[in-house]
Amino acid sequence: MYFLHPPEDAEDARRSVAKLNELGIATDLLEGEQLAAALAGFDLDGVAVAAFERAAGYADPHATTNGLFAKAVELGAVPFLGRTVVGIEQPGVPATVELVLDDGERVSCRQVLIAAGPWTKPLAAMVAVDLALSVERHVVASFRWAGVEPVPAHGDTVSGYYLRPEGEDLFLVGSLLPEPEV
Repeated sequence: MYFLHPPEDAEDARRSVAKLNELGIATDLLEGEQLAAALAGFDLDGVAVAAFERAAGYADPHATTNGLFAKAVELGAVPFLGRTVVGIEQPGVPATVELVLDDGERVSCRQVLIAAGPWTKPLAAMVAVDLALSVERHVVASFRWAGVEPVPAHGDTVSGYYLRPEGEDLFLVGSLLPEPEV
């Protein structure tokens, strides 16, 4: 994936590329003729440098969550689908937490992982943890290549969008800029 940056980001991009390579994430810094050759046909007006992460990928959030959930159940987690947690209590027994469900049922456990999307903040508040979270809406559109030569995945910080292939026939485009808070 290419990450395109304006001149004012160039030094930060150089430092990031160096750090990524130190961490074993193969990333190249492209500029000038090398950048123009790599992204022939791109409008590079305002783009000074690009970081090219050779092995970048994308994990679909929905499919990833489903895969992790299925593995957790396979390893012994007990699912409570379609239920609402209305309380999280620590009854005083060491290393025990009780979840209070919407019908009054109590589920005892040693650990709780809250990964509830927009419901994470109110759930964490039940155990006096105030998380600085906000919900953002990101509009994403999907298109067919429709005979057009596919282009590589890239995030254009100058123009404020990203594009990535979705399978062989589609690509997704989304904004890198924050939308109004929901």
